Amino acid sequence: MNPTLTYLLARKMWLVPGVVVWGEMANFEPEFAITESDGATKHILHGRFLLGGSVQSINFADLTDHRGNKLPPSINDACIVTIPHSPVGVVATSDPSHESFRLARMAPSSQAVTVDLLIVEMG
Repeated sequence: MNPTLTYLLARKMWLVPGVVVWGEMANFEPEFAITESDGATKHILHGRFLLGGSVQSINFADLTDHRGNKLPPSINDACIVTIPHSPVGVVATSDPSHESFRLARMAPSSQAVTVDLLIVEMG
């Protein structure tokens, strides 16, 4: 068998359809300017930061794949790939733990944002 195909088939993978994402990255992204002085020099700093928002935490054990099978309660080094159904993007906001991961919409939306998830155990 092809070594690349063997490598890919050795990974545990789940396709989870129709996950509704309600979490948002941020409600507001203000710009700011700060001046600071260390005695001899003065600095002006400019930047932006995300304010508000509420990411959505999802446990692997609460998901069901496309065949109707429950996912295991713990997945080692999971890679989460989102497959959107709408123009609003969805991202996994941080590295997943063994039991859960976090999702958030990239922009506010008045309609439900649905994605399919491809979850691959990398470890």
